[in-house]
Order: sequence, then C-alpha cells, then structure tokens
Amino acid sequence: MSKKAKQKKKNDQIKGSIILGFVGLLAIWFGFSLYDANDKFIELHPETNCRIDGVSPRETVILLDSTESLSEAQVETVINHLNHEIENAILFERFTVYSLKAEPERFQPQFSVCNPGDGSDKSFVNNNPRKILKKWETLFKDPILRAVTMMGYEEASQTSPVMEMLKFVGIRTFARSKTDEKRMILISDMVENTSKYSQYSDLSADFRANRDTPYFRKVKPRLLGVDVHILYIERSNLTKIQGKKHLERFWKPFLEESGGALSSITYIN
Repeated sequence: MSKKAKQKKKNDQIKGSIILGFVGLLAIWFGFSLYDANDKFIELHPETNCRIDGVSPRETVILLDSTESLSEAQVETVINHLNHEIENAILFERFTVYSLKAEPERFQPQFSVCNPGDGSDKSFVNNNPRKILKKWETLFKDPILRAVTMMGYEEASQTSPVMEMLKFVGIRTFARSKTDEKRMILISDMVENTSKYSQYSDLSADFRANRDTPYFRKVKPRLLGVDVHILYIERSNLTKIQGKKHLERFWKPFLEESGGALSSITYIN
C-alpha cells in the first residue's frame, strides 16, 4: 500500500470515529428528549401538581393538633422534621394537610399538593432546573411549611378529640386513595380530651380496658395499612399523663386495632 493510500485510510478512520461520536451524542440527547416528552404525557392538575388520573406512589397526611398552641422551639423543630420529609418526597407523592380542631366532623382537609419534582434529576440540555426548583418551592414545599407554622400558633380549645379526627382522616383521605403506600405524620401531645372520654381523668390510659365500650366502637377509625409517625409534643403540665406508657398502653394498640401501625415516635420538647 502506498503512503498516500495509508494516509487516506487513516483519515477515513478518524472521520468514522468523529461520526460515531456525533451519533452517540445525538442518541443521548434524543434519550433525554424522549424522557422529557414522556413526562409531559402525564397530565397534572395546575393548582396541586397532582396527577389528573389520581395515581400517586404514596399518600401522606400531615395532621397537626391545633387544639393547643406549640412553643416557638417546638414549631421550629416540627418544621425542620417536615422539611426533611418534603425534600425526600417521592415524585408525585400527595401531601394532605389537616388541622385537628374541637369539632373534627365539621372540618375538611386544609389542602392537598403533590411533589412535582425539584429538577435535580433534569438535564440542562432541554430543561431549566432553576425554574423547576422555584416551582417546587412555590407550589409544594412553601405552602405545607407555611400552613403548619400558622396552625402551630392557634388559640387553645376546650377539647382535643384526637380519635375522632383520625376517623375523619381515614374517611376523607385514606379510604379514597388509590395507592397502597399510606402514612400519617401526626403532630400532637396525644392527650384525648372530650366529654365522652378524657385522659385527664383516666390517667391509666389503658386502651384494652376501654376497647369494647360503645363510645370507642363509634370513634374507631379505619386506617388499614397506614404507617403512623408521631411527633410527640411534650408539655410540662402533662407529665402525669405523657410518656412511654401513654403511647404503648393506649395509642399503639389503638392504631393496631384500627388497621394501622405506630411506625415511629419523635419527642418534641
């Protein structure tokens, strides 16, 4: 082979490598475009970012007991915890916020929003991650944290019907959910106090001793498959009621009787 022919063959090989590299880049770009295009086929509600078809990978309820206010330190601790949960939310996970009031049957959820994604998994090639992050903060993160902060400072009520509110959360959210993965973040001192039953007078707080009474049968919630995470608000005036026994003797069996599970306890002082 002549020197000229060898040079031509070498040039052809270089050109071939360049073309293959270019084709590879096009394939990668097309892959990102196809992924983003497929994303757009999922129709979302413009106000909540939830899927129109109602599908969600996980249903999360945040229930804040607003029958007694929290201290500033407790509010900030709760917000720190919720901020972590929000930042680790699954794409399109639905968060529904409830406020526990004195008359729970009158109250509907405050609102529901879904996680649209913060853009951290998006390419700069044909996306604007900064714009996506801003949307995530404005329509998902900020409304949840703002609502919980405001509810934490509400005026105290005369009663605290925790069991009744759990029943209505089960009816109004979990029973209507299309997902198998359900959880509740319950922010409360967990002291039940109504005219029918009060843990201020029943210091033993033994659920099994009360389980078969007409009142307990009436307020029993349906929380099948719900993982309950309690942010346990400790109060200095409730030391005779609150504590490990309070949760283990009453709330743990109560949740199990309702089909749910007490998955974690975080003490907030």
